[in-house]
Amino acid sequence: MKSLEPPRHHPSLEGLEQHPWGYKLCAMAQQLLFESGDVRITSSIAQFGGTSYQIANIGSVRAGMYKTRRPIVIMIFILGLVFLIAAFADRTLELAAAGLAFRSAELALSGVAIMVGAGLFQLICPRRNYTLILKTSSGDVQAFTSRKKELVVKVKQAVEQAFIASRANT
Repeated sequence: MKSLEPPRHHPSLEGLEQHPWGYKLCAMAQQLLFESGDVRITSSIAQFGGTSYQIANIGSVRAGMYKTRRPIVIMIFILGLVFLIAAFADRTLELAAAGLAFRSAELALSGVAIMVGAGLFQLICPRRNYTLILKTSSGDVQAFTSRKKELVVKVKQAVEQAFIASRANT
């Protein structure tokens, strides 16, 4: 008759919990390194919204910046274009005496000035978005994007801390 004595501990069974009926896998203690909104970084998992990445499967992490167009600038540019089209429509209809021709020239000049001003504003003050890029076995992944540079830098630092913590546990 077999004894109900639990099996003896073996060094190759690290991370397993011993029970009378056998072994079961225990969750390794995960240290929370960063949490903000839908971003959560632990020593073994990085979660961004509904997507999770194992820290062990991330080769590298970097932060990047890209510029986007401001919607208000696009609308102002279109307004200038409308002024310019209206000026040419007045001129082509030739409804005018001298006074109306002067008005269409002013309208055209205003349209060009508005368009140039909108273009310069976009060049000088574009909207900046910051992104966190993870290098995985399947390629580069834009895991997280924010307009706040400090937030992206903090998330990057937390992922780097997770690299160190996961390497220390192995």
